[in-house]
Amino acid sequence: MRKQAGAAVLLLATLAAGVFSSAGAAFAQEQQPPAADDGETVAPADAGMNAPKLEAALKFASERASYGVVVVHRGKIVAERYWNDWSKDSTGDMCSAQKSITSTLIALAIEGGSIKGLDQSAAEFLTEWKGTVKEKITVRHLLSMTSGLHSSRRSDLFDALRSRDQEKYALALDLDHEPGTFWAYGNPAYTLVNSVLERATGMSRNDYAKKALFAPLGMNHSECAWSVLHERFRLKHHAILSSCRDMARFGRLILQGGTWQGRQLVSREFIAQATKPSQHLNPAYGFLWWLNGSDRHRLPYEETDRKGMLFPGCPPDAFAALGAKDSKIYVVPSLDLVVSRLGGAATKGRGVAPSEFDAPFLRMICEAVER
Repeated sequence: MRKQAGAAVLLLATLAAGVFSSAGAAFAQEQQPPAADDGETVAPADAGMNAPKLEAALKFASERASYGVVVVHRGKIVAERYWNDWSKDSTGDMCSAQKSITSTLIALAIEGGSIKGLDQSAAEFLTEWKGTVKEKITVRHLLSMTSGLHSSRRSDLFDALRSRDQEKYALALDLDHEPGTFWAYGNPAYTLVNSVLERATGMSRNDYAKKALFAPLGMNHSECAWSVLHERFRLKHHAILSSCRDMARFGRLILQGGTWQGRQLVSREFIAQATKPSQHLNPAYGFLWWLNGSDRHRLPYEETDRKGMLFPGCPPDAFAALGAKDSKIYVVPSLDLVVSRLGGAATKGRGVAPSEFDAPFLRMICEAVER
């Protein structure tokens, strides 16, 4: 049993690492979605990239369990590499990088009128909380990891992933702190964002995602599905499976302020809010996005801040969707740059997102941009 428990802890360290415009009206009108747009593929030099430096970054990724990397600069694919028998159509579990997509789905539900706004009580959808102190928890609190719900250390996460009813498990979490007064990264609590989305829209997350985001954006290799994380320990989670190209396409949507082929798919105002500090407790966290640029940051399952930027040496305006197994979508607006990565865990360190892979890899890519 001790050996099994030790393996479980090691596994969890890897897994642990989630004014509006007229976009909702456009969605409601059931317009014909635009064709998929992967971005034109060009030679690095033709898009203002230093080819040798970019090649060095790709080599770095290849030596660290990467299966796929896509680099997009100025709207054009300047590098696309696959290893381990992967191709542009291969898909992988985004792990917690999915959280940033879920944040965007909540934006679409707000714009479409299914959710009144960020400050609406989550209990209006999670009716099990009606008449309890948890009525104070808002949609904003859930998106910013400040709900005050039990912060889910690794042992709690193990129990949640093994639960036959993960929603029921999350709904029963204790309220440890007054909502809005404490930041704590909690995966079980994050599952309730999906519950709010499904109850608000009356659709499964996969159906809503395909209709509101994946189809209009041309993310044809993406789906929301249950993913088995480990058969032996009976661990599973509600994942988003995607390809590197689809992830890069989503990153481009966010970089472009929610516009796609001339159409405003997602509110520019929401994206601006989502990719800025959502609270003062951890300035490196937006609405389920990780942010660079602050002089301090707090990582998952740590109780004190670390000094400095999240990605030292990288542009301050960079932000990212980060997941376990080093699933990544990096966005750097000042460089007009998007990078996606899927594969295995790239480092032997913490095993959670963010990881020690982020800063050196992103810095090498950014240094390849010729300004």
